[in-house]
Amino acid sequence: VPQSQVEVQQPAPLNPTTAPDVTPVMPIQPDQQQATPPTE
Repeated sequence: VPQSQVEVQQPAPLNPTTAPDVTPVMPIQPDQQQATPPTE
C-alpha cells in the first residue's frame, strides 16, 4: 500500500497541472469553512 501512495505522490508534484490545481482549491476550502459557522 505504501508503495502505491509514493508512486501517486511523485507524479502529482511533477505534473505542472496538478500543482496549480491544488493552489486554487486551498483558498476555496477556507472560504467554505468560514461561511459554514455564520450560516449555522
